[in-house]
Amino acid sequence: MIMKHKTLVQITATAGVVSTLCLLAYFLALHDIFRDYASASVIRENISNPPPLPAWTACALEWKIVGICFWPMLVFHVVFLIGLLTGRNRSEKQGAEPGLPGFREPAAGFSQPPG
Repeated sequence: MIMKHKTLVQITATAGVVSTLCLLAYFLALHDIFRDYASASVIRENISNPPPLPAWTACALEWKIVGICFWPMLVFHVVFLIGLLTGRNRSEKQGAEPGLPGFREPAAGFSQPPG
């Protein structure tokens, strides 16, 4: 039981770090897109005879980062949601009244002292 809990904590911590790194990559890529992106269709609609744009204005690398980072974040959130739902169902099956924290039931064969 302790090993299972430790493994779950390690997986969650790792997924949290990956999710945080993806969020940081999102921010950097979207910030760069905001500063540099020039949509060819918008330019064509607003400027007659537009000049050719440099390739970097398409922000291809930034859009690729956004597309790649989407999948780890999606998987992490789906797994987290499933874990929450199955954990809630598991606790409901165990009983409506959970025991007090730190309280242990007496071992079999031992009686409680009169109180």
